[in-house]
Amino acid sequence: MKKKVFYEELAYIFGLIILTMGVALMEKADFGVSMVVVPAYLFSLRFSFMSFGMAEYLLQAVLLIIMCLALRRFRAQYLFSFVTAVIYGFILDGVMLIAVFLPVEALVLRIVWYVLGVVL
Repeated sequence: MKKKVFYEELAYIFGLIILTMGVALMEKADFGVSMVVVPAYLFSLRFSFMSFGMAEYLLQAVLLIIMCLALRRFRAQYLFSFVTAVIYGFILDGVMLIAVFLPVEALVLRIVWYVLGVVL
């Protein structure tokens, strides 16, 4: 029997894409976004020079610095979470550009986008 191969890197990328699609759909529906991403979303609305994705990884950088100061130590492994935030931010900005083309005129479509976003 042949052993099945599971590619963790591929799952990592697909996971990030699915997460960003969910966030973009919820934002497009305009019913509100998850509490996890709302700080970055509010920063992106407040500061026009900052995209949603950029706000996401800048906020993660601030949280990483605060965590290192609170723990009074730094480990190189902590940078992997920041790298993930940067990749997530770039993918989110790309998905947000694509989401501009989704129709949202009808309330039913907004509900569909929101439910699909929550499921993703």
